[in-house]
Amino acid sequence: MTKTWFQKNIKNIRDAGVAIEVGISLERLPDEYKSNKRFVLEAISMDPYDLEYAADDLKQDKEFILKAMEIEGLSLSGASETLRADKEVVIAAVTNNGCAIQFADPSLQGNYEVAKIAISTDPFSLVFAKSLRGDKNFILDAVKTNGLILNYASKELQADTEVVFAAVKNNGHALGYASIENLANHKVVQAALLNKDD
Repeated sequence: MTKTWFQKNIKNIRDAGVAIEVGISLERLPDEYKSNKRFVLEAISMDPYDLEYAADDLKQDKEFILKAMEIEGLSLSGASETLRADKEVVIAAVTNNGCAIQFADPSLQGNYEVAKIAISTDPFSLVFAKSLRGDKNFILDAVKTNGLILNYASKELQADTEVVFAAVKNNGHALGYASIENLANHKVVQAALLNKDD
């Protein structure tokens, strides 16, 4: 394997730290830095996707990965498959950044507890929890917390008057995501107008 200029010229941890600070990816640094826990944590604080280039033993170290999730949940993308299927790790990731759910094992993307935490930190994360977008109980609970989540619900639930009413009671602007049928419902429109903060 041919060494890059960075791999040939970075002689110590200080030089490597400077390289990370100026935006050089962990991928381009010498291998000895890819197994240094402190250094890899610093690297993912600058670019969460750099965990992908860390040494395999770090990507499989649950304690280390939990620390990484505290820094940036999106670094879940570089964790081992086993840890992306570990509920504790995934909860730590989505607690930090709801969109980290996209990197979780599919079985956890559809998990109520995981998805609820994810949407509480970032409502957009529901787009990655596809199996729950059509789950009336889940969406009904979610729109009571943040009405704008209606935007990510299935078309069927955007047409469900009970779901839409709960969404507009929380945030009148959710009416913009309701089906046309609900726009003609006086009760829904009135609730939206009463709960519309400009």
